[in-house]
This record gives sequence, structure tokens and C-alpha cells, in this order.
Amino acid sequence: MGGEPLPAGPGGSVPFPDPLPRLGDFAIASHPALMLSLSGIVGLFMGDLLLFQSFVWMGPRLTMLVYTVSPALTAVLAWFFLGETIGGWAWWGWWSRWPG
Repeated sequence: MGGEPLPAGPGGSVPFPDPLPRLGDFAIASHPALMLSLSGIVGLFMGDLLLFQSFVWMGPRLTMLVYTVSPALTAVLAWFFLGETIGGWAWWGWWSRWPG
């Protein structure tokens, strides 16, 4: 299950293991509909479950504040930790989210 090396290309073998699990000859990556279905089920189920639970834990006002600010904070953290560049329109969009 997973960990098998990828097939060797023209430059030799790939140093990273295959990140997707394999069940015999069945590779999940070769079935995009299955990947899309799993992504939708996990994303909708877990995302909505945690969103609705956060309404209970934090209340609607704080939950929606976190929900609204999270894309801007993600961009700033990507800029800081990953060195991504943020253009002028992106900064404008970031600042436009803060007033609510």
C-alpha cells in the first residue's frame, strides 16, 4: 500500500515514493471520478460538520469573522512562510476584507 517507487523516466528513477495508495493493480490516481467523489464527500462532510460545530462552540459572530478572514490570513502566511509574491490587487483585496 503506497510507498512503491514511481516508474523510472528518461533521467533515471524518481527519488520520491508514490504518495497515493495502491490496492494491488488498482491505482486511485488513475480514477479521477473516484478522487473527485472522495474529495467531495470528505470536503462537504468534514467542512460542514466543523463549520456547524464552530457555530455552537464560538457563536455565529466569531465563527463568521474567522470564516471571512481565513483567506486573507492564508495569503499572508503563504507570503511569510512560503515566499509567495502578493501583487497590488491581492493586497487591495486583502485590505478590503478587514472592515467586514
